[in-house]
Amino acid sequence: MNLISDHVKELVQFQQLSPTQFRPTPNNIDPDKYWRYFSKFPNEFARGLDIALQEENMSVYTYDHLANIITINS
Repeated sequence: MNLISDHVKELVQFQQLSPTQFRPTPNNIDPDKYWRYFSKFPNEFARGLDIALQEENMSVYTYDHLANIITINS
């Protein structure tokens, strides 16, 4: 259990770019903390995105941190 990863899953929403690609964006809860996690804790941030997608029965195939795009298993 990682506190940052668990918190990221509560702060994220996903914008669908294609059937298999999503862009994570902050929701209205705490966008400043979302971007702080994004920049300072990239591994924990990516794990939080994976946890959030697993709750929607999807799994991360790749995550491009620089472009901020997730590709899921189809």
